[in-house]
Amino acid sequence: MKKIMFFMATIGILSLGVFFVIRNSVQSKNDTSFSSQVVQTSLVHKCTLDIKGMDCAGCARVIRHSLTQLDGVQEAEINYNAATALVQFDPNQVSAKRIIQSVEKAGFGASLVANNPSIMVE
Repeated sequence: MKKIMFFMATIGILSLGVFFVIRNSVQSKNDTSFSSQVVQTSLVHKCTLDIKGMDCAGCARVIRHSLTQLDGVQEAEINYNAATALVQFDPNQVSAKRIIQSVEKAGFGASLVANNPSIMVE
């Protein structure tokens, strides 16, 4: 008798779990407003910065950390050998000027390389 009740309780719990998984799956497919908002408002710019005063790989880590702490910066690739930083960012959240200021606040010089005419320092 206990085994039958345990078996029925297990089936009930599994059925309930399957119900919630299916319900959430259907809601996710029907609710496209969030993903369409992300696509419509998502804008990524890339800029390259010349970095002055970067003497070691530790400096590169400091610069990368400084940049990735800014809201809107999605990625920062620091090239120690070339003394450059490639920064991907959302211009609705952060400006190129603010990105340069972040590098300068970390103790390094930075200037924008003119590789994208749509990105200007204001």
